[in-house]
Amino acid sequence: IAATALDAVPAMCDHALRRAAQDGVALTAVCADMIDFHLSQRVDLAVLLMDSASYLLDNDAVLRHLRCVAAHLADAGLYVLEMSHPRDAFGVGASVSARWTSEADGLRVDMHWGAEGDPFDPVTQVDEVTVTMDWSGPDGSGQLVERARQRRFTANEFDALVRASGVFDIVEWLG
Repeated sequence: IAATALDAVPAMCDHALRRAAQDGVALTAVCADMIDFHLSQRVDLAVLLMDSASYLLDNDAVLRHLRCVAAHLADAGLYVLEMSHPRDAFGVGASVSARWTSEADGLRVDMHWGAEGDPFDPVTQVDEVTVTMDWSGPDGSGQLVERARQRRFTANEFDALVRASGVFDIVEWLG
């Protein structure tokens, strides 16, 4: 199976290539923005994971992204998006944990997505999310704190954007 990874950050593309090589998996990496990229061939399946659609901060970006993906899908190709549950847009419960820990090879990483008082613009539906990563291992420890702008989507608005794109039909909603 031919596989291609797309990321806007060169270090992430390099990381994907290293991991694929370690596992003996053939991989092509393309370093580009998800709203405007070019692949050398069409693909049968495109997948956008971990709510990465939330980085499409306005309707124009969503439409450009959908049209760009569609232009790279083979006939009868499938596009799968993993997005936050719509209940999260309204703060009606929580679908996923905002904290998690991962340990491997003597390194421990504690992630915390969001902080009390992170600003939210209800007009644009964009959050300014504080992302905190604490790490510790044999070579020491540290903390990285960054801010991430992310858009909250409702199910109805995403359905309307897909329809407005003119290039996809929603086949199924899960979750």
